Amino acid sequence: QHPASARWLHDRLRNIPMPDRDATWSVVTFDVLDDSDTLQRVFDWAESDPAIADDATEVVALLLTWLLTSSNRPLRDHVTKVLVEVLRTGLDTATFLLERFADVDDDYVRERLLTAVYGAVMRGGDSDHSGVRAVAEEIIRWHDTGRLPINVLARDSARGTIAWARARGLANPDALTA
Repeated sequence: QHPASARWLHDRLRNIPMPDRDATWSVVTFDVLDDSDTLQRVFDWAESDPAIADDATEVVALLLTWLLTSSNRPLRDHVTKVLVEVLRTGLDTATFLLERFADVDDDYVRERLLTAVYGAVMRGGDSDHSGVRAVAEEIIRWHDTGRLPINVLARDSARGTIAWARARGLANPDALTA
């Protein structure tokens, strides 16, 4: 509930146009993988099978998702893997992120988020069918409202998530088949 938490950061960053955000926030994130002990603790926690309150998971997941704006590819790759671990045990948080980032003006962030959600569903979906159902519904909403990025990787991740859910009877059989 800290006033400068990741929720505050999310509200601030989502209202900054992407070019301005890239010139400020994204530039600062480039060296964070090597220079931040705090971020390393977050990574260590997430990779050690986190089991904390949903609210704390949401805050961590917001921060991690905003790190996907970085031009540092090893950082983006690592954050994507960490997000899979955080989200696989909390698919409600995956839905939370999809809702919060649906209208963010950075298709690359949304692509990576969809990829992390797909990985989380594949790793943790068998133990959380209601979470998978909610994730699938939100991805279908992205598609139906034109928010699904047009690039192949984002669409493949979305289709893969829906196909996984559909195979288990957790999504509309006709969803995202085309």
